[in-house]
Amino acid sequence: MARILINCPAGAGVVATGHRTQDIDLSQRFPPRSFRCKCGQVHQWDGDNAWAEVGLTESAKRAYGLAPEARI
Repeated sequence: MARILINCPAGAGVVATGHRTQDIDLSQRFPPRSFRCKCGQVHQWDGDNAWAEVGLTESAKRAYGLAPEARI
């Protein structure tokens, strides 16, 4: 199940909202949802400014901080 991502409006880059695509259909209109971002602020998002992480390469996930660190 793919996570739903947005660009942090405070400049923390791409962040996961805590929701997944099975929970929410991004093509449908729905009231904005809120979450506490890693930047410490609470942001709102809706289907217009969010996308599913499906399609991101593993290197892009690492670059955005979305993939777990490799353990050595």
